[in-house]
Amino acid sequence: MPVLARAAAPELEQLFPIAFRNGTTNPVALVGKIEPWPPRIWTDHPGIVFNPGTNAAACTVAIAPGVAPGPHWIRLFGPEGASAPRFLVVTPGPTTPEIEPNDHFAQAQSVTNLPAVVDGRLEKSGDVDSYAVALRAGQTLLARLEAHVLMSPVDAVLRIVDSRGVEVAFNHDDGRTLDPFVAWTAPTAGTYVVQAFGFPHPGATDIRFVGNARCVYRLTLSGGPWLSHAIPLVARRGTTNHLVLSGWNLPPSLAPGLGFPSSAATGTVLSVRIPGAAEDLRVPLADEPQLVEREPNDLPGQAQPLPFPGAVTGRIERADDIDRYLVDLPAAPVEFVVQSAALGFPFDARLRIEDSEGKIVARADESTLGDPVLAWTPPTAGKYRVAIDNLLHRGGDRMVYHLAVRVPQPAVEFALAEGSVVVEPGKTNETKIAVTRRGGFTNAVSIRVEGLPAGIVALPSDVAANAAEGTVRLVAATNAPPANVPLHVVATTAGKMHPVGFPLVSAGENNGVPQGFKHLLAERIDQLWLTVRSPATNAAPAK
Repeated sequence: MPVLARAAAPELEQLFPIAFRNGTTNPVALVGKIEPWPPRIWTDHPGIVFNPGTNAAACTVAIAPGVAPGPHWIRLFGPEGASAPRFLVVTPGPTTPEIEPNDHFAQAQSVTNLPAVVDGRLEKSGDVDSYAVALRAGQTLLARLEAHVLMSPVDAVLRIVDSRGVEVAFNHDDGRTLDPFVAWTAPTAGTYVVQAFGFPHPGATDIRFVGNARCVYRLTLSGGPWLSHAIPLVARRGTTNHLVLSGWNLPPSLAPGLGFPSSAATGTVLSVRIPGAAEDLRVPLADEPQLVEREPNDLPGQAQPLPFPGAVTGRIERADDIDRYLVDLPAAPVEFVVQSAALGFPFDARLRIEDSEGKIVARADESTLGDPVLAWTPPTAGKYRVAIDNLLHRGGDRMVYHLAVRVPQPAVEFALAEGSVVVEPGKTNETKIAVTRRGGFTNAVSIRVEGLPAGIVALPSDVAANAAEGTVRLVAATNAPPANVPLHVVATTAGKMHPVGFPLVSAGENNGVPQGFKHLLAERIDQLWLTVRSPATNAAPAK
């Protein structure tokens, strides 16, 4: 019996370059297995238009002036399915292309106008890319490389060498991602070289510098103002916030702090911009009162009062430093949330709750990687102390944290198990939806699918109260025409609608590299891609 012939769906692994200025048209190469050529290309914005060339992998992309800066999504698709989504970054300013050869520090590509963003690629095994910058004595150079967050299979490294090739600074991970960040102050005026290279991700059995067509990166270089964070780390929504800004090369006028009008403190993030900075600082917003730690608060009798609900930004200054806060809690569920590592700080926090006699009555799981979160119900209402220190007994300017103590709020999150689904005429296909409930959320959920093409029906789907999983079932009529479309899955509960997206970060699944990407420039896409195939035939696939 002859085998039914099927071609393969296109596989898009990367773009090079990956970033483009709005209002421009640029050449771009599509990296992956893309047959036949040319592919059909979907983008998440009508102002991003690809025009495939006659040669395989070569295209031009036009970015309209009104396209918002930031990450955007593209997919390739064909009769048999669609590729996984990949990034295209739109920038408001110019970028600098990498120019080879630049492997050796003596052949470094000169970058003269800072701040600058270089779009490069580690394109061959053993590749090292070098960039020369001129610095004044006492000037701090900031270098940040983005590769892992762009879905490049590389664990990148940055180092700075002097004119003799002697290493003066080095970084492997920035504290939150696998991508590196370096802040280094030049002791004397001169030309210094920033070198970028990397190791395979995931790691291989041999030790080597990786390079291939997928290893694209963006390198930001700045000798001017660079904002790191604000104190407090989180601003209060709907009120005037006086933030003390921290960073490098900041003007003296910022030292006493900066006030923002309450009209700016809406939404989820407060954007802070200062002249000459390479990028804005994004300060999260919350509803609780936001305090700043006051020392001394090490001893139980020195515990700093903290309202409930409330939050505080603190810092572990010394190896033996312990910060204590006194809070009046009800005999009801309470949530303690620490943020530090998630914000990019090298702080391994330990969280403990002490009663009035100093006995530890609750603690976060210290074996869990990342920031501690504790859900606890006090046995009796009264005053308790919250103690925070560093599990690794380290202190310093970067050992900063944010602690929130609040009533757990009912919340729910939804995640598609797959980013795309294929269905054939006369058949049914389905995908699961994970339902994550927090804070006592128990409601039932109804699921609907928007944007269905002709001939496709989504069967009714409800998630029962307390259930942890739902299902999207798509049924194709026997005469359903071929289609490739993005669908939008919507969950409705308690009168509120939630977009159901596909998470692109993973701890154990292959979402582009084995074991998954842990942090990305954008970490979910709010769509389910549907391909409706034409009926299979016995003909050989087209070439």
